[in-house]
Amino acid sequence: MLKLPNKFGWLLVIALAILTVSARAARAEDFKVWTDADFAELGKQCTEPLPVGTVINAKNWKKYECYFPIFWRTIFSGDHHYRWPDAPGFEIEVGPPHDVPPPKAFVAATEKYSGQTQLVQTNLAPGSWDVANYHGGYPFPSPTEPNRAYKILYNSWFSYRPAVVNERSFSLAIDKYKNQTTSTYNIVINQLNFNVDPGVPETNPVMPDYLNATYIELQSPEQSRYVTTLDLKHKDPVEFPDLYLFVPALRRVLRLSAAAVCADVQGSDVDNDDACPNLGVCPQIPIFKVELLGERKFLANLGMSHDSVSPPNGGFVGYNPLYWHDTPAELELTNGVVIPKREAGKWEVRDVYVIRWQRLPEFQAGYCFGSRISYIDKQNFNSLGVDNFDMQQKFYKAAVGDYQVIESPAGGPYFSADANLSYTIDFQNFHASNGGEFYPKFNKDAGKYQDTSRYATPAGLQQVMQ
Repeated sequence: MLKLPNKFGWLLVIALAILTVSARAARAEDFKVWTDADFAELGKQCTEPLPVGTVINAKNWKKYECYFPIFWRTIFSGDHHYRWPDAPGFEIEVGPPHDVPPPKAFVAATEKYSGQTQLVQTNLAPGSWDVANYHGGYPFPSPTEPNRAYKILYNSWFSYRPAVVNERSFSLAIDKYKNQTTSTYNIVINQLNFNVDPGVPETNPVMPDYLNATYIELQSPEQSRYVTTLDLKHKDPVEFPDLYLFVPALRRVLRLSAAAVCADVQGSDVDNDDACPNLGVCPQIPIFKVELLGERKFLANLGMSHDSVSPPNGGFVGYNPLYWHDTPAELELTNGVVIPKREAGKWEVRDVYVIRWQRLPEFQAGYCFGSRISYIDKQNFNSLGVDNFDMQQKFYKAAVGDYQVIESPAGGPYFSADANLSYTIDFQNFHASNGGEFYPKFNKDAGKYQDTSRYATPAGLQQVMQ
């Protein structure tokens, strides 16, 4: 027979319930609600000089706060679980900027086609803008008003990507209890349209209606091996992406709904709406209201050493301890953020556009983010990071990268998520995914991964375990 609590027991239960609710409320209130005026501040130009040779640490970071995204500001402040330790070796050195223009072939495509491209209103909803007559390169190489913010974002959406990329990837996930999970992946990214790499057709004949395909196959831990996702983005941004998941236990391919853009990718903190070759510039632009908050300086790490995630012999080890604070004692200091050492490479000041995008009212129901803040490099329109806010406009989840500048298959320097160390952190739920992609192989060097039917189609997912 169930025994009910006595009077004292009921008082204790009620008290505990009140404490639990109060704790949750206090935690929720700890994240301030951002106003339009707060967001506008993110676009203001920095006034504090930041010369080459400056060293930034936990003692002086506030002086240079303007140069950082909300991601790093939150970690430096240390008031939301994660922190930048006031300890020896935890510091940033500012170096000279890299010159990373788009490849000459991409510039040529821009000069050939950009005059034909137009912004056009769609029938999706009032304030919805799509592109028409786009054929390659940047659609708006010198973005001006009207609708300048949309033009900048479309330049980023269509920025240069190699035709085929195969890379290894790893992730170190750490929850608020310091539990760690290491996963490894095989990733294949196909640029299916508007290619400029030599020896590659402009349009892939197997998938002519798509812009790109991102194939992610989990390789370890063994109990989760072969779980695979495929994200297909249409060449017309007005079309919802096609999302697929191969479940090895069922030997089945599942097509996910359009609402799955907020679902995580294979248990990580990365969601489908941020999983693409251009960090954070992945969602359908036509269903968003887009605003240019301003142009300013931004501190980014484009100088990562090639050996920062593996020794010179190419052996797969994840983080190379010569370049990263990744020991148990160091992770205890940061609460789970793997911070690069100065030996890993110098950071640099970049010129960026600061873009705020919010889903149009007709498409807000069920979406995970109330605002997205993207930092778009002005030289090549690649994204340097994204700060995401929940539907109450409280800081929620963010992603930034440490990049390696490498040679592109189209010729010239290149940086993107194909060779970076990245962080995606859920600041509200205290869960971090550290990791990255490295040793990319492009086009012919990718060997069997050039097979579009196998690595860029839903039918190819049926062959994962063969």
